[in-house]
Amino acid sequence: MRNMKKSAIVLIFLVYTVSMAMALEPREHEPNADSDTVAAEIPGEESEIEPVYLPEGNIENPMSPGFQGGGYYLLNSGDMYFGGEMVFDIFYGLQRSKRSDRTLERARSEVFISVGFYYGDRPDAEYFFHYLMGFNISFESSANISRNFLVPYMGVSVGGITIKDRGSAFVTIPTMGINIISMKAISLNVEGGLLCSLVGFDEFLAVKASATLVIAL
Repeated sequence: MRNMKKSAIVLIFLVYTVSMAMALEPREHEPNADSDTVAAEIPGEESEIEPVYLPEGNIENPMSPGFQGGGYYLLNSGDMYFGGEMVFDIFYGLQRSKRSDRTLERARSEVFISVGFYYGDRPDAEYFFHYLMGFNISFESSANISRNFLVPYMGVSVGGITIKDRGSAFVTIPTMGINIISMKAISLNVEGGLLCSLVGFDEFLAVKASATLVIAL
């Protein structure tokens, strides 16, 4: 119970941190225009019109549900656990061919929470479930990408895990994956990760493989 309380505190802190970061992030002014070019001209003076490219097809989807299916392979024993997770994207977005002064701005980003349940054939630990919060960011910057498919990314999830007959503790899962496609209505990822749990760290050190589908309502 004490470990679960600590995990809950960590999740609350992460939610607060992410919310503050999103609230404080400066936003660029984007003029309203239906065309692909925008020009500025000083009244009373003749000047050449310099077109400015405004990228189309960028995506910003908040509050989107999804589902993840996959499995864990325990490195120590070779046992397998299969299951799925209910995923809720707090935000996922794709910015293509975007000019920005922020050199660290990534082309694709995602912030999510999830609850997963996995079942195996071990009689001493038949199942486990975890609740996570995490994020993914693409390797490529928003200025260097023009596609909306096959975008590699990295990320990490943290939260709590409960294993039958083992107890509950903090867990973290660093991941690497590929966004198969990002559209206004759907986003599809495939990824792999490493489960690191404070409950039986050596026994339950596991490799994860999964696919995630998010649907924007």
